[in-house]
Amino acid sequence: MAIYKVGFESGTDGAALTAALAGFSTRSVNGGTHTFSAAMAARGALGASFQCAANAGTFCRWTPPADMPPSSKVSFSGIVTLPTTPFTGDVTILGFPNAAGSYNSQRVISVRANGGFYALNSQAIPGTVGANLWGQRIRVAVALDLTAKTVTARAYAAAIPGSWTSPLGETLELTGLALTSDQVVGMDVGIPGPSGGPYVLGWDELQLLMGQAVLIGDNQQEELLPTPVFAQAAITQPSRFGAKDGTIAVAWNDAGAPAVYEVSVVPGDVDVAPIQRTGVRSPQIFSGLEAGTHTVFVRRTS
Repeated sequence: MAIYKVGFESGTDGAALTAALAGFSTRSVNGGTHTFSAAMAARGALGASFQCAANAGTFCRWTPPADMPPSSKVSFSGIVTLPTTPFTGDVTILGFPNAAGSYNSQRVISVRANGGFYALNSQAIPGTVGANLWGQRIRVAVALDLTAKTVTARAYAAAIPGSWTSPLGETLELTGLALTSDQVVGMDVGIPGPSGGPYVLGWDELQLLMGQAVLIGDNQQEELLPTPVFAQAAITQPSRFGAKDGTIAVAWNDAGAPAVYEVSVVPGDVDVAPIQRTGVRSPQIFSGLEAGTHTVFVRRTS
């Protein structure tokens, strides 16, 4: 399963997106701006910020390489950062164009003033309406089959920091739709169609799969990498009750350079923030810990 993946780590915070650094094939600025943004990063250092002018769409179009040709079946996953202020109208945040650049009002994901995510501009993705998602990062997964006339979509929040795997609701499954039987050539990401504005939102961790209509997992290419196996998790207990001098030493079967990993220690106390390290190697020592149950997560990221 070859997934076309787009990230934004090649730029500089605040600099304009360029085709050379961001890899898009074309774009429509239309009075807006497209920039690399640390504030919009889901993982890593940078995401992308899209600002539109009032009632004017602005987006970048990514088309996969020639070995991933246009298809009537397409799957998408991406992490969107919503603004803190609600939209005043319906805003298209994602579209799947055909060769003529048209969505036919069918192949889109939008967000309404009520905070809900909608497929086909009309069908709410479960768990999003009234959930007060403004200012949050939400992963959207979409599977579109123009031949079978089906659309499947689901929204996810971060189960632990940096892992968008917690579904907000059930899967939206639409069948028997009046979809045109043409080919999708790529993805239009940003704010292709706003009502009102100006608005700003962010995108990161874009994934596109041509030829299949399935819900792509979070950071799917990374999940296909070998799963780390713990070799050691040594614990030093705090010196006394209430002390914060406990440690956890975590080691695993590190594959060596250029492989890197992400490690999180999640305390059992929900009021204590998880500790996360990215781009690291084995072993890792976490100190300053109180007594209690701590859960350790390790995954390979490259």
